[in-house]
Amino acid sequence: MSAEEQQHLIPRPRFWPSVPVATDPLFEPGITGGYVGAFSVTRSLCAPDDDLEYPGPEVDALAASLRVPLTFSFKDAEVYGVLYHDPGRPNGIDTNVVSYHAGHGGTDDEGVYAAILYHQGDCGAYSDLMAIGARRCRYVFWSTCNSTLIKGPYTPWRTWRPANHGFRMIFGYETSCSDDPGYGAAFVRNARWGFCFSVAFLLAAWDADPGQIPVATACGAEPPETHERLWREKVFSAEAVDPEVWEWVSLEEVARLHEPNLVYPPTLQIAVLDPGFAFPPAALARRFAIDPETLHLEDSRLVAADGGRRLTMEQSGRWCVHLAELADHIEYGGPQLPDEQALALAEQALREFDLPLSLYRAERIAHLYEDTSRVSIPPPYRPAHRATLVEFRQLIEHLPVVTPDAGTFQVIVAADGTVTSIVSSFRRVMGMSDQPVSGPPPIGLPDPEEALQRELQLLLERLDFDADRLGAVTVVPGTSEIGYDIQGNHAVLVAQRRVELTSSNGVTKRHLLKAVLYG
Repeated sequence: MSAEEQQHLIPRPRFWPSVPVATDPLFEPGITGGYVGAFSVTRSLCAPDDDLEYPGPEVDALAASLRVPLTFSFKDAEVYGVLYHDPGRPNGIDTNVVSYHAGHGGTDDEGVYAAILYHQGDCGAYSDLMAIGARRCRYVFWSTCNSTLIKGPYTPWRTWRPANHGFRMIFGYETSCSDDPGYGAAFVRNARWGFCFSVAFLLAAWDADPGQIPVATACGAEPPETHERLWREKVFSAEAVDPEVWEWVSLEEVARLHEPNLVYPPTLQIAVLDPGFAFPPAALARRFAIDPETLHLEDSRLVAADGGRRLTMEQSGRWCVHLAELADHIEYGGPQLPDEQALALAEQALREFDLPLSLYRAERIAHLYEDTSRVSIPPPYRPAHRATLVEFRQLIEHLPVVTPDAGTFQVIVAADGTVTSIVSSFRRVMGMSDQPVSGPPPIGLPDPEEALQRELQLLLERLDFDADRLGAVTVVPGTSEIGYDIQGNHAVLVAQRRVELTSSNGVTKRHLLKAVLYG
């Protein structure tokens, strides 16, 4: 075996050296200070059962992923409505180029959004009372449920036009979303890979929960400017815009190609995973016709670029290759790309680049829908299908990996049929073992339903959530399944499902339950 072929057996280093940078390259060079301000509300006194687990850790992970410090990170009792409603307030929402809020939220029947805050008597920050962008903020992230509605009579313009005094882009959700710590850090990672901000946000949300509908919105004075911003903005700018035109893109699952597995496998084993790279970097670059001599360390990740193609490899072994610029292939005047054709093109790409298609199965298909509104043009709006995401899931002994952000190939196919990028979180299996990592094999098998009910009770206790109200806890349809969960360098057998909790004040949040059955 050659040295190159053995590279995948070399354990990845715990830390790669970071290339020093004066500022974060995600920001324009002229921006000095006032980069990002963050708010997170994990607990609220406005409702006794309004608590969450991850808004605080979500903001902490975002901060760790950036190369510039947060100007501030206000949490729980430090968060007041005046920070959103008073545009001249020091350390308010309009004092940084990027503002990020994580917590509970929702939009009422009139299209007014409210972020749920901590203090009694100061329970909400309301979109119709905000003025964002008059001073500095150009990008607003609402990591809460129902923050940018796009269906029925609702649009981002309807909710956020009164608040927009110059911001360029706003990010949020049409649906209820999942409580997850990874959104912000995943967005930054995807942006560093070279995705435009819109697609970086959509993919980050998909990795957390493919059942939610994320929405990225761009604003501008004219349609061409706004369209370019939506599909090509990759660097944070401090320049304000005239919010005359609003254009947005959403990511929505349209097909699940296999029913979830609900039974134990015939043999109970765990998988031992290769701690090294699943694909040797130089060999992987050659598969995509990228000169391996261009491989270099860039901001703690391996990067190779050649002929318009770019490969990025993370310390974790996750990698992304850009084969073409998505924005160059979405203006397609022909008929909508059928899902069957998009799937065939994605499978063809994996075969062409000699990726292990036999170890995967096509699992989900999602559409990137674009829509637009102008102040002078009333609804209805007609979304355009601009691209298709095809996700393949890794199989271990014929059972799928169910970890939301691991064990996948994600292939983006543009409207004209061009495969523009492939993202991999594949882990090579070195062998199977009948010895659980946690100790001796259990006597008897746990009932999956009982195990998930125990996990639900633990969640309710941690959140001090009142589950006795009618409709307080609902199981999200189609999310119960048994499969392998990647934990470090092992894949263990788990049962998992998503539940949606509805607080007494009507706000919702989805939570992932996971119970180890054998591991």
